[in-house]
Amino acid sequence: MKLRPATTDDAAAIAAIEVDNYQHVYRDHIPASWLAQQTVEKYVPWWRERLLAPVGDAEVLLALDDNGTIVGFGRSGADRHGPADGAGEFQKLYVARNTQGRGVGRALLGAMAKRLHDRGYGHARVWVLTGNQPACRFYERLGGVLVDITHEEVLDASGPAAGHVLTHVGYCWRDLAELYKLRPS
Repeated sequence: MKLRPATTDDAAAIAAIEVDNYQHVYRDHIPASWLAQQTVEKYVPWWRERLLAPVGDAEVLLALDDNGTIVGFGRSGADRHGPADGAGEFQKLYVARNTQGRGVGRALLGAMAKRLHDRGYGHARVWVLTGNQPACRFYERLGGVLVDITHEEVLDASGPAAGHVLTHVGYCWRDLAELYKLRPS
């Protein structure tokens, strides 16, 4: 496996992994009407825009298999939802479903931790949709500590899922130096 920064040329592969995960991971937590609107075609321009002009200090790392196929991605930067305490955030972490359980997510999380640490963040959080137990267990196995903080997100100001509230719980790593030891050398 190889890790590298994403470029705009990677937008379609990133969007495909993200949308596939949305459709399968969130189907029991998010209205089907909203999920049906989440398409690769919708997300490719969104990703191109963010890769061309990142929001804040966000950056995207990719994981590639031995054939050079993108099998996962992670986005990290300043925490967008928690208290203003200087935390970094693992903003997105998705792995192609056919490669889950092979260390891709662990490698991406470790590499993002190293990059956040190198940019001056001492600790970081990740926000997980309440009820996404596989993700909760993954972060707990890697030392994430559930914090007494939640944030809510309202889907769609208008549309079929208008007003549906998603609650996220936070996991924190107080020492990024410990977490980034997980990355491949």
